[in-house]
Amino acid sequence: MPRTSAKPPTPLPANPVDPGTPGRYRTVTGEYDLPPVRLPGLFLYSVTSPVHRDELAEELDALCQSAPVPKNSWRWVDTAQYKLTQRGFHRAAGAIDLLVCATAVHHGHTVLHVDNDFATVAAVLKEVRQRDVRA
Repeated sequence: MPRTSAKPPTPLPANPVDPGTPGRYRTVTGEYDLPPVRLPGLFLYSVTSPVHRDELAEELDALCQSAPVPKNSWRWVDTAQYKLTQRGFHRAAGAIDLLVCATAVHHGHTVLHVDNDFATVAAVLKEVRQRDVRA
């Protein structure tokens, strides 16, 4: 069978938006300023009954101040995932767990938990302070 040369594809028209040209949106740096929100589906997952849930939610509200998530936290999460992967713990903690760690590290807080994932993260990432409240 004879070989035929393929024609190059027709070039697409140029995009009218130049990424090097400032747009109409301003750039903001710093922390997000959002009202605190408790996410019971994430942080009260380990409850054993409705009464236990109410008790734990009340304790968390009394003990823990809310902290804004820093805008650069996803960079920290990406670096953390890389370091965990290098040590063979790439499935040790999910994105939300790492986002909690990033926020805690940024604000100098200790992560209180009932979850072995945070202990694993802290073993690899020494800047993460954690405490298992089951102990």
